[in-house]
Amino acid sequence: MSQISNYVRKLIYLVGELWFSPQYALQEEKEFPTQVKNGVVYIISEGPEPDTIIFKCPCGCDEVIYLNLLKDTWPCWDFKISWFGLVSILPSVRRKVRCKSHFYLTSGRVKNCSNFFDY
Repeated sequence: MSQISNYVRKLIYLVGELWFSPQYALQEEKEFPTQVKNGVVYIISEGPEPDTIIFKCPCGCDEVIYLNLLKDTWPCWDFKISWFGLVSILPSVRRKVRCKSHFYLTSGRVKNCSNFFDY
């Protein structure tokens, strides 16, 4: 009986993930885009492995955010792509200049964090 309830829970989660449309779509590129579109996360792979994530800040300030994916440099982020092609970025993104946004991008949706410290 518990296996059935686990399957039902997973099914509800997956339907919910698809039901609420993501704020950001995924686009994989070999080169940096000339124009960064709103609502698109670009995964850039200039070599064999992805090295950069690019997207516009979700606060509406229109700034382009560049995140490093190379493990041997700091700071470094990682990303995951769900079965449905929805992108998640880890860890959170905290901008220390301009708009000072702090957020997670999970399954293509922005989840704002409360700011405990002012920079």
